[in-house]
Amino acid sequence: TSMDATIFYSAQNPTWKEEKRLNYGGTIVWKADDTIPTTGATGEVVTVDSGSCGDNANWALDSDGILTVSGRGEITSAPWRGDYSRVIKKVMIEEGITAISASAAFDSLTSLVRVSLPNTLTKIGTDAFEYCSSLESIVLPDSVTSLGGWAFSQCTSLKNVTMPSKLPTFGGACFSGCPIENVYITDLYDWCSVDFSGMGLEYQNLILNGSAVTDLVIPEGITSISNYAFDYWIGLETVTVPASVTSIGTYAFRGCENLREVNLSNGITALHSYVFAECHSLTKLTLPESILVMDSNVFVCNNYSHGKTSSITELRFLGDAPSIASDAFTSVTATIAYSAQN
Repeated sequence: TSMDATIFYSAQNPTWKEEKRLNYGGTIVWKADDTIPTTGATGEVVTVDSGSCGDNANWALDSDGILTVSGRGEITSAPWRGDYSRVIKKVMIEEGITAISASAAFDSLTSLVRVSLPNTLTKIGTDAFEYCSSLESIVLPDSVTSLGGWAFSQCTSLKNVTMPSKLPTFGGACFSGCPIENVYITDLYDWCSVDFSGMGLEYQNLILNGSAVTDLVIPEGITSISNYAFDYWIGLETVTVPASVTSIGTYAFRGCENLREVNLSNGITALHSYVFAECHSLTKLTLPESILVMDSNVFVCNNYSHGKTSSITELRFLGDAPSIASDAFTSVTATIAYSAQN
């Protein structure tokens, strides 16, 4: 007679592939069990699979769920995806690997909690770590110069990101859907020069050289603040902009809901669209003599919880009347002061 049974196997052991879970002449129900250890029969950690993932790159997965990539050059394929997507807990890429070129190379590794990247790595490709829902932090080495679109998109546990000292080029939506709490950087000059449009980076704290910044002083010598530079930085409370800055880009401070004070020096000539949109704690702003242009929706509020009304109640113009877009003050109910003699 045939055997009717339930057979339990380790949920973390990648050797129990679907082609292994057959009936074998019986009526079998296979069930993955998280309580069964993943080590080999004698308790040692064993290699469960390995192979090539590039012309000179190799991979090996052990029974502890550690995926190690070694060799030289680019990762051009991802043989571990599929069968091992649920069991890989750590990705260790060794020195010598220069690029993660395979699209979605580590995509949807739902048990992945740690990634170690080498100082030889220059490129992280499209969708590289997308949907790695257990990954909590990532350190991008200084060697990285290119971060592809959606590289860490929808990493729904990602809280800490350490940027390279020289920021890479960023692909679209590379951090979208990530609940980032802390972004670690070393250089405000570099940060202010990068266009973050479409990057999807929202965070609570900017950590500059190890210290959390709530009162931001833009260094003298910076000439512009780029688009989306501090977009949705929740922890920001005050900003001081030096005379060397002539332009603040689109969405530069949008969504900084705790920003309560902005000090603009005489030198800035343009406030671009949505620069202070959704800044729900900012009530007053003095605009220096140098202001020449105010674009559309500078202070707009689309948040229904705030009645779709900007928090701005008072604006003071110190100089000549600038060029003001017809919808520059959308959502604003305020008193605007200007020189009676001008």
